[in-house]
Amino acid sequence: MNSFSKFFESNTFSLIRFFSISLIVCHSPFVISQGINFELVYGTHSFDDAKCIIQTLDSGYAVVGSTSGFGSGLSDVYLTKISKTGMVTWQQAIGGTGVDKGNSIIQTPDSGYAVVGYSNSSGNGGYDVYLAKTDKNGAMQWSKTYGGSDWDFGNRIIRTLN
Repeated sequence: MNSFSKFFESNTFSLIRFFSISLIVCHSPFVISQGINFELVYGTHSFDDAKCIIQTLDSGYAVVGSTSGFGSGLSDVYLTKISKTGMVTWQQAIGGTGVDKGNSIIQTPDSGYAVVGYSNSSGNGGYDVYLAKTDKNGAMQWSKTYGGSDWDFGNRIIRTLN
């Protein structure tokens, strides 16, 4: 059984719980209806968290956080796309060999995603702001770190006008 199958079979992570947390953290401007449309529970055998959820142009959801259950480092940025019916469309672990965390996400005009957080896998020392851009399927297009030799964190990303 591969690590992605194990990821979905574990029940250590509650989407409902992180929906609540993410709505507070992201201040996402989407309408909350009464009742539960779906409930999805998943996670790994390790530490997983979700920091931000947004509603996407196709009425689904995109989620960013971190995972230490799969990927290439101590923890990696965790990015996933969920359909409007609650099915996981794709997921991605992004990062290097150290600690990489995702804190905020936006959907870009090309239907891709931009994620901000922090990393000590690369950069100028300590933790640096980590910014990554993916396509609409979660494939990495580019990533960059910003900061000095001390600790620098990216907590929220917003879209600006061109």
